[in-house]
Amino acid sequence: MALKMAVADYSNALSQLPLSLSRNVRIEKRAELRELNHKLNAVNNAFLICEHMLEKYPRVNSGCRSLSVAHKEYIRMRDNSIQAKYICHNILSEQFVFK
Repeated sequence: MALKMAVADYSNALSQLPLSLSRNVRIEKRAELRELNHKLNAVNNAFLICEHMLEKYPRVNSGCRSLSVAHKEYIRMRDNSIQAKYICHNILSEQFVFK
């Protein structure tokens, strides 16, 4: 449950930022980008806590692993945020809350 909440928080914060970053936008949105990094760390921490329980959910497993890469590409202005949003959507749409 914590993982889904962390991904939802990250996705929401990402949706508040521009699709693509420029140097000026990075300066202007410095605080929001710092917060986005904190939210990504929360996703990674939640993933590490329940990683062994996600073996039956390869889409969630691979999504959590690739979100950091997509995030880095966005922050470094090499790509827009579409890939990271897509990954978040895939994770959130998977029903993996443990029974």
